[in-house]
Amino acid sequence: MGIGLGLRGPIGFYRGIVASGGNDARGSALIVFFIFMTTKLGTMAAAPVITKGLPALALVVSAIHLLSVAILCALPKLKEAPSA
Repeated sequence: MGIGLGLRGPIGFYRGIVASGGNDARGSALIVFFIFMTTKLGTMAAAPVITKGLPALALVVSAIHLLSVAILCALPKLKEAPSA
């Protein structure tokens, strides 16, 4: 789980802020919104299997992490600003 968070967390947040152009507050707000939405959807997905123990919950969490990495890989490349 730590590897999944380390892969998608900083990269996703950075790309979200950069993609928002000059409106960093809006980009940050959208990122926080999607973090909460992912948490809510994950809770909804885990609720039916919570009585089956930790392996079932680990499977739900792993699926969410894999989906987030796949989404990051599918995002279009950002145009890098030329270095000074």
